[in-house]
Parts: sequence; structure tokens; C-alpha cells
Amino acid sequence: MKNSPKQSILGALAISTALALTVFAGPSYAADGAKVITSSSDKVKVSITGQINRTILYYDDDFNDGVRHMDNDYSSTRFRWNADARVNNDIKIGGLIEIAAINNSNSSTNQDTEGTGDTASLTDRHLEFWVDHARFGTVYVGKGAPASNGTTTQATFNGDNVGLTSSHFLAAGGLNFKSNGDSCSISGNTCVGIGSAFSDFDGLGRQNRIRYNTPVIAGFMGSVSHTDGGAVDAALYYAGKIFGAEVAGGIGYAESSSQATAGVNGDQVSGSLSFTLPMGIGLHGSYAEQDLDARTVGDNPKGFYIGAHYEGKLSEIGTSTFTASYGAVDNLAASGDDAESFALSVNQEVEAAAFDVYAQYTHYELDRTGVTFGDIDTIMVGGRIKF
Repeated sequence: MKNSPKQSILGALAISTALALTVFAGPSYAADGAKVITSSSDKVKVSITGQINRTILYYDDDFNDGVRHMDNDYSSTRFRWNADARVNNDIKIGGLIEIAAINNSNSSTNQDTEGTGDTASLTDRHLEFWVDHARFGTVYVGKGAPASNGTTTQATFNGDNVGLTSSHFLAAGGLNFKSNGDSCSISGNTCVGIGSAFSDFDGLGRQNRIRYNTPVIAGFMGSVSHTDGGAVDAALYYAGKIFGAEVAGGIGYAESSSQATAGVNGDQVSGSLSFTLPMGIGLHGSYAEQDLDARTVGDNPKGFYIGAHYEGKLSEIGTSTFTASYGAVDNLAASGDDAESFALSVNQEVEAAAFDVYAQYTHYELDRTGVTFGDIDTIMVGGRIKF
């Protein structure tokens, strides 16, 4: 028996309504409840992730004080697209696009730019594909971290918000050491930026390169890379347990005489080591030195950092991390400079919301022959949500 026109119309409306609800109800789910993200190819799995990390910084430079509202350079606001595909049981291929979306970064804001408006930027961090073989290792092609990037920041604790010992300068890299309370002139030697006096010496910065990582063998992984412009570097990393303690470390060498923009115009050796005992207490530190082509007179830059940490789940909210650390960097902004920093930090995870709340106090000093700079004290508080 045929349907009447009225029944046909009602049936069509019901089907249309069901389809509309399916489209607008939200993400689809697999049978096991997992979210499914589709791409133009059903052979590639795509995930979209990111984070928002904002901070409030109070500073006192011995002449003036103030409050800045910024993006946290320890772990900037960013979003990323990950692509993963499997060729067979041994070979996987994937890619990563990661963009930093920064407004008023710690490294670009100083005492003399308050009230001048937003300083916003979109910066590509990763634009790369990779091919991984279970027995032969992984090759990365495109913009990303060269082999030595990460050699001074190995950690066995959650320190990327505030606690990375070798990276004190990231809390307030744009602030200036001043020799008086007026607006300063870097060329006139009346001020020096924290970001110029301190560095984590963390190998070559992210750039276009080809990189090869060996498979992990007994916790060890080797890595080499070649960058656009001719810089080369190599590194050895370890992550594992030794006598029950979590251990992570890295050591690397970089040569970039042909490429001043690589971050090291010359040679550099760098390394770090971190361990955490089963009860959550641990130590961490790093050391690096450079041989700069342009430094024909005077001493070359070098620096070390050392710290202690405790990490444990003190409540049901999530893991708490406490750090105390000291750093000394010589000859970086100019030969003869002596820069020192001391930091105390706490980071609290809120596991139910993928959220971290943190605070850090840092003290900075810079000694230079013939110039008296004021010390800088900062207090940074903020939060990061991951998605």
C-alpha cells in the first residue's frame, strides 16, 4: 500500500530532522566511546590539540615597579594539528603543524612599554613530517627542533610552566637591567635585557632541518641533524630508571659558523641531568659553553644551573611540584659580564580540568665593569589549560 502525500512529507521531515540532529549534536564517537576526527583521507588519523598559558608578572628593578599581563614563554599559548598513519607493523608516517599564538610575551615586554597596547604574533614552531621505522629509527623533515635542542632542559619532574632550571630568563626575558630609573638605551650602555644576559644554551633553535633519531636502546637515543644554512649538531639522550630513581639526561654539540641565525654563531657544547628518587625528591642541573666566531677579544659565554625539586600528589586535586634553583651565566651580553639568578617555584596540577596553576619568584643580578645595574625581582603567577 502506497503512502499518502501527507505521510511521505512527514517521513521526509523525520529523516531530515534525524540527519540534522546527527550533524549538529557534536563530535561522533566510536563503539568504545572514543572521539573520532576525520580527515580528507580515511587512512590518516588527525588530532587537534593545544594550550592557553597566561600569566601576571610583578617586577621591581630597584628604580620602579609594575605589573604586566603576558603570555608565558616557558610554555607559550599554541595550537597544533597532528597527523598519523601506519604503513605496516614496522613503519609509521606522520606530520605536525604547531603555531604559537602569543600576545604580550615575557620576552617582548619591558618596563618602558606598559600601556602601549597589545603585542601579538603567530609564529610557526613546527611544520614537518616524519617517517618512523621500529628497528631503524625516525627521520624528521621540515621546521622543528634540531638534534641538540633540548640538551639543557631534560627533567624528571613537571617543570615546563615555571620550574626549568636552565630557563630562569623565560619568566621575564624582556625586562631590562637599568643603571638609572629613566627609559634606557641599550646602545648607550644604560641597560641590558635579561634575555641578553641569560640563556639556557639549549642547542640550536627550531628551524628548517632534517633530523635523524636512532631507536631507543636501553634508554639511550642518539640524534643528528643538518639545517638550512649548513649548521650541524649531534646529541645523546637517556631516559629511564637507575636503582629505582627516574633519570633523564642529554649532551650535545652544535656547530653553526656558517649560520648566525641558528642561535650559536660558532661552536657549543651543552648538557643536563635530572633524577628523582622514589619518594619524589630530586636534583637537576645543566652546563654549557660557547666558542663564538665573533668573540675575537675577551672570554666566551658559559653558564651552569643547579636545583632541587620535590614532586608528589599531596591531595586528590593532582600532582604538586616545588623547585629551588640557582644559575650563573658569564660573558653572554658582553665579555666580562657576570649574571646570576635564583628562583623558587610551585606548580599545582588540577587533573580533572587538564589545568595547571603556578607561581614563581625570581631574583636577577648583572655585574659589569664600570656600570652599576639595579637588581630585578619578579613574581609570576598564572595558569595553563590544555586541550
